Amino acid sequence: MIQVFNFCFLVGKLAQAAVLRHAGVLSAPVITATLPLLAVAVARGWPCRDRFDPETYRRWLKRALLAIAVMLIAQFFSG
Repeated sequence: MIQVFNFCFLVGKLAQAAVLRHAGVLSAPVITATLPLLAVAVARGWPCRDRFDPETYRRWLKRALLAIAVMLIAQFFSG
């Protein structure tokens, strides 16, 4: 099941990148500026994945998703 979710996430992100590229938002300077941040996120995140048990990960993930949802709803109603 996790592999299916990961595959769906990958396909969704590739589609998002294609749309952003087509809209002109995802340009070479943006990609160049983002790559160092990606490297830091992978370098810091990869070793941390084994430090947390799955239940703690799920709890933090749910909190992060809730925070994102609240921000998106607030943006919707404010704009």
